[in-house]
Amino acid sequence: MVVHAGQASLELQGRRVHLFHGDGLIRRDILYRLMKRLLRNPFNQALYKLLPTEWGISLASLCSASSRKAGERFMNEKIVDEYRQHALAILDKGSDIVFFGHSHHAELSRWGSRVYCNTGSWMRYYNYATLADGEVRLWRYRGQEAPLEIQIVDRNAGSSVS
Repeated sequence: MVVHAGQASLELQGRRVHLFHGDGLIRRDILYRLMKRLLRNPFNQALYKLLPTEWGISLASLCSASSRKAGERFMNEKIVDEYRQHALAILDKGSDIVFFGHSHHAELSRWGSRVYCNTGSWMRYYNYATLADGEVRLWRYRGQEAPLEIQIVDRNAGSSVS
């Protein structure tokens, strides 16, 4: 497995794919960007390493849960559209597929052959995406039942398609 810090653009299955978690991307993410600077500061990370393991895990869980709850509480169509517009700008620069996360809002949209996928939330809804033969599909894992496919929205036509 290769872990990319920040954003990555690469070729997969003959498609130009842009990957980005999406944290700090939208205008209203000011507090998140501040928190990210604090948490990624080398001095603060050194202090964190001095904490007993159970304290560190508790602190990290608290920060993560509060960020997730705040994001879900304030999520609305305007914010979802802002992520979509950022993805469209990346697609306009030559990518074929853009993957984001962070918003916890699952979406699969298509403009012609170009695709934007926001995987949504694995922790809450068990959403995941697949890329097979250059085609993106978005799913919701349901345990013993077959996965539920989340429909793609054709943004050119304004309708949902399978």
